[in-house]
Amino acid sequence: MSDQHTAELLDDVRVRSRRIEQLYNFLPVCWRKSKFRIVDLKNAAQYNGIECITKGVDPGSGRIMTRLLNEAQNELLIKYENLELVQLNLDEEKEPVLCKAKERLGLSSSSSVPMTKDGVASSCVNLTQALLDVTFAIENNMVDDDFSNKALFKEILDVLRSVEELCFKFCHGYDLKVSNGTEAMKEILGEGMAECIHWRRGALIYMFTAVEANFHHELDISLIEEGLVQFEFMLGTRGKKYQETADDCEGNDEVREMLKNSILSDTHLLAVVYSGEMCYWTWKDQKVAASSQGMQMSFRSRAISHLKKYLYIVNIMTKAGPNSVGSGWDTGRAQSLIEELQDHEKH
Repeated sequence: MSDQHTAELLDDVRVRSRRIEQLYNFLPVCWRKSKFRIVDLKNAAQYNGIECITKGVDPGSGRIMTRLLNEAQNELLIKYENLELVQLNLDEEKEPVLCKAKERLGLSSSSSVPMTKDGVASSCVNLTQALLDVTFAIENNMVDDDFSNKALFKEILDVLRSVEELCFKFCHGYDLKVSNGTEAMKEILGEGMAECIHWRRGALIYMFTAVEANFHHELDISLIEEGLVQFEFMLGTRGKKYQETADDCEGNDEVREMLKNSILSDTHLLAVVYSGEMCYWTWKDQKVAASSQGMQMSFRSRAISHLKKYLYIVNIMTKAGPNSVGSGWDTGRAQSLIEELQDHEKH
């Protein structure tokens, strides 16, 4: 890659870093403490450059409630993209993860990053880890708030999606041959972080869909399909190689069976049961039932498959002992859903 392309990639990382910094606006621990600057207003340009503190999110508009740090002390509703973080004031003892994330963002966008492949890769790793830490804190708040801020949900999901795009751009620029997003992320970020990105995208969509289903809102089928694909990719990021070598692995038969099914941790098992639940909710969705019987039956069969796999793994790992993945997990809900799905088939 030429120096120009390297510089362009680092500039891209810096733009993404600023985008993640803006998400601190949505963290209650930052409100009334950290300072922000108003930027890029058009209709009220006289406020550009004025520093402010944020007080929270206005539930009606989804904008940020701010108090200007000027003589007038005006209060304004501002879109989050019109706020630029000036000074992050957090208690490092109480919020070590968020403080470390801010440090990583600084490292990723520093002008002293070496103009080399390793330098760019290091910036991508720091950026992604910071993104994961900041968005995790925000996601917890969104779940507690039943995803009332739909725009924020879309923004968080979009920045998680952008990691794959960045890694593809890196691989293309350095002529690294990869065939899919998982391979691109593994090349730059490593298996663990690539797997985490897939998991976080799938889990965020699962949590959002759970709320939508609970309130009987019309479900976004394309979004659900994206979540299901992310769980599938998550299971395959490391799982494929274990599937191929499971018979040669140490341990008892139950552990080898777990590896054959790409279950390497509690999180992998959650991905399976989450997939089953999302397929079940979609099968129950009235829009799906009214528009396509074939689609509805497809989600029914997929739900049964995922839920049966979950039951199978829990049952065999419970036999393996109390310290095994999934040992003793509740199977009542999964069994109940399967019975409902199968009972529908009989009628």
